[in-house]
Amino acid sequence: MTTVRPAQPAVPERPSSDVSVTSDETLALIKFGDEIQYWTRYLFVSIVVLGVESLGSLGYLLLSPSGPHRAFLEVIAATVAAATLAMLPSVPRIAQQSWRSTFALILALGAGVIIAFCSSLDGGLDSSPLLFLLALPVANLAIAFPPRMVALSATAALIEFATVATFDHDVTTSLAVVVLLTVFLMGIITLALGWSFAQSDFDSQKRAMFKESVRQAKTDALTGCLNHGAFFERLQSEIERALRYGGPLSILVADVDVFKAFNDRYGHPAGDDALRIVGATMTRTLRAIDVVGRIGGDEFAVILPATDLPGARVAATKLVETLRNPEGVDFTVSVGFASLDRSEPLAKRLFHDADAGLYRAKVTGRVRASGLARGEPGVRRSKRDEHSSSRVWAAADTRRFEEAVREARIETSETNAFLDALASSSSMGMAFIDTDFRIVRINPTLAALIGGTVEQFVGKISVEAAPALWPAFEPSYRKVFETGEPVVAEEVSLERPDEPGVSETWLSTIFPVTANGVRTGLCVTAIDITARKQLERSQATLADSLVRALAAAAEMRDPYIGGHQERVAHIAVAIARELRIDPDEIKDIEMAAKIHDVGKLAVPAEVLSRPGRLSDAEMALVREHSRAGSDMLERVGFPDAVRLMVLQHHERLDGSGYPDALKGDEVFMGSRIIAVADVLEAMSSHRPYRAAPGVEAAITEIQEGSGTLYDPDAVNTCVRLVREGLLRQHISD
Repeated sequence: MTTVRPAQPAVPERPSSDVSVTSDETLALIKFGDEIQYWTRYLFVSIVVLGVESLGSLGYLLLSPSGPHRAFLEVIAATVAAATLAMLPSVPRIAQQSWRSTFALILALGAGVIIAFCSSLDGGLDSSPLLFLLALPVANLAIAFPPRMVALSATAALIEFATVATFDHDVTTSLAVVVLLTVFLMGIITLALGWSFAQSDFDSQKRAMFKESVRQAKTDALTGCLNHGAFFERLQSEIERALRYGGPLSILVADVDVFKAFNDRYGHPAGDDALRIVGATMTRTLRAIDVVGRIGGDEFAVILPATDLPGARVAATKLVETLRNPEGVDFTVSVGFASLDRSEPLAKRLFHDADAGLYRAKVTGRVRASGLARGEPGVRRSKRDEHSSSRVWAAADTRRFEEAVREARIETSETNAFLDALASSSSMGMAFIDTDFRIVRINPTLAALIGGTVEQFVGKISVEAAPALWPAFEPSYRKVFETGEPVVAEEVSLERPDEPGVSETWLSTIFPVTANGVRTGLCVTAIDITARKQLERSQATLADSLVRALAAAAEMRDPYIGGHQERVAHIAVAIARELRIDPDEIKDIEMAAKIHDVGKLAVPAEVLSRPGRLSDAEMALVREHSRAGSDMLERVGFPDAVRLMVLQHHERLDGSGYPDALKGDEVFMGSRIIAVADVLEAMSSHRPYRAAPGVEAAITEIQEGSGTLYDPDAVNTCVRLVREGLLRQHISD
């Protein structure tokens, strides 16, 4: 016998699946985020403006006592002012009422009537300036009311103006004044209407944008169905509706069969297309009042208002058949269904029942619909049936849990296999240490670096596994544990326990390992860089030997400057340290200063040793020693920074130096420091062809040239070091 889906009873009016927002809510959110606050401010401003109008009118009447009806008009102005003052404390309460907009409209229209009446008594068109106030109610309404309300107020103002003019039988005012007053009123009305139209259009756009943003926030971007959060919000509201009106309610939970295999076979873009087809097909197949949502990766759910369990079974079966290879795509679905149990009317319980039905459909062969009847009216269930259903739910939960555990174990095994392969073949040492500093995992590379095997170290506390190394690493380990900040690329040098005097250097990185926000251990990596450090030391030793050889050669060629380069190097290093120059750059400055005159090897010895003043040609030859020294260093592969400092040590900030007449920042900072040190040492030292000008003369020279010839920071630092006696051993006094 074929089961026919029963006819559904009439359902009370309810919102559709589309997200809707009332205009009042939208305006409140768009304008101020608080509707009551907005109306409180608007009404307060409106009443204050009316009060100021009244007080201004009262002042005008008092200053023109000879006008008509003064006593009566003064009473009206004072009464209105007092009334507005009395209304101010009630503004917050009025702003909460549903008739607040009507109140504001009546207030504005009433103000216009009072102004027109008082203007007529004050002389009408002939002499009353109160007519100008007719524009204020119109402008006030334009702030918050739609164009039709502003147009109503504008029409009232024009009628009031025409009424005053009609009842003024003794008009003596010139036509030009009347036209001017009319133009003023029409101008204000036009501006108010224009502002109201623009504001109304702007609010409409904002309202539409707000509705669209709300819709997007509650819609699944891939399928167009409700997303997880919006679906369960809607389910809760439908349960409350069903309980309120006594109607039935059911839900379906659908899942694409073996969707992971489908993704693996066809790719994730095809999987996304399949999910879109499911969402579109479900929406098209079901009734307009049914609500479809995507609640998880490949899992969908449907709310069936006014539908009992047999009707849910019909709908579920129809979905299974409709989604059997839809649009030629190779996939199927299974569907679980359930009806609301009025003894336990909870969204969680209803969904759990439908989900249990889905799981039963999965474990009994897929591509089918299955449901559980709990609390369905008219369905008599024995205790045996209830017990059987409970066992089905428990079995479904158990199997689901076991399946999740099995998948987790497979993923863990795959991850561990990958990590083991990486750790065993890596040239980098790796280890994991728990909160007790116990070695949980360690790869063969790190075990060999420490001096043992993996079996010897796993399970041991770090201090027991490597007592000689632990004092060096313990501060870093504890710092990472306490702060959660990793220690990256830290160099650690230790003496080998089996070879006294021989040290090893490691580059170590320590990262915290966290699980659910709790630090569970440390991940340690280490690389043996002993060979690299030895190479660096050898290169540094070789470079230092070469520098000494070049310096000695230069001084042998120019015997009058014996020790000059060495002293300049000491002075330059002292200045650089005071200026907090980077330590690596200081090493380059020291190296460059020790050989800054190496280019003099290219200058004839007789020129270098000649006493007295040199000729221009000889001086030009001497000035080439900077470039010659740079060329020599380039041939032997010295660092560029050292070569540039040798090349530029006679350059000056104003461009008057040599060999390239560089200016300002074009001159390397190290070259500027060496230049100051060179002048200080040269002028404070004796030469066979001249007496030493002295330290004070040298200080005067560099101070006078500070900022033009020499770097000001280098000059100030040099002078301070001299005054404090810190350079006494490097200069003659």
